[in-house]
Amino acid sequence: MTASQEHPIRLRRACMEDAPLLLAWRNDPETRKASITGHEILVEEHMAWLRTLLKDNNRELFMVLIGKRPIGTVRRERHETGFELSWTVCPDFRGKGLGKKMVRTLAQSTRGTVTARIKKDNARSVGIAEHAGMTLQREENGILIYERKGLDNGP
Repeated sequence: MTASQEHPIRLRRACMEDAPLLLAWRNDPETRKASITGHEILVEEHMAWLRTLLKDNNRELFMVLIGKRPIGTVRRERHETGFELSWTVCPDFRGKGLGKKMVRTLAQSTRGTVTARIKKDNARSVGIAEHAGMTLQREENGILIYERKGLDNGP
């Protein structure tokens, strides 16, 4: 039985108390390699980013949990044309299919067009986006733009 079969995932809003864990995941070498902005994030930069994000009504950051254990994050940002999703899977839970499940959960609860920007060589995130119903629209400077046209359910 896999981790995703043992316990269903759930999403909860991130908070400032999550900052140390979020920073550790963000600065993980694999995360940095897959990230569009791959530089190491300093504590001050991270704290300012998180404070701003948590106050912004157009951005939502969710911790993804199995039971009480955080396994990743999904973020939804409102734009004029819909929502852009991004995600991080905890290093301990990569390769278990949980990224697909967590992004699909958020995508299915999102009304409107959903997009994701993914580095061309990030095969795992490409698979996650496709599993969430997004299809490749175009490439811009080594970044793949995935999109799922609007659905009529969710926020």
